[in-house]
Amino acid sequence: MNFRIRITALIIIIGTMSGCKKADDSFVSTVSARTILDVAYGVDAKQTMDIYLPANRRADSTKIMVMIHGGGWTTGDKSDFNT
Repeated sequence: MNFRIRITALIIIIGTMSGCKKADDSFVSTVSARTILDVAYGVDAKQTMDIYLPANRRADSTKIMVMIHGGGWTTGDKSDFNT
């Protein structure tokens, strides 16, 4: 099962990166990177997500990636992907 999780994550990452484009150098931003851990998205204590915001992000051009670990909401944990 760990192999399936890694393959799924790799497919999501490759798909996300293929849609990226070179940043516009004419705009300089000083927004720093930010990590927000354990944000609740449901009523269960296990329903939490981590949000990673890149430095110099812009609402009109920053791409996003949503990673769902695929445990069928019965197995696995977001910490499985810490490495």
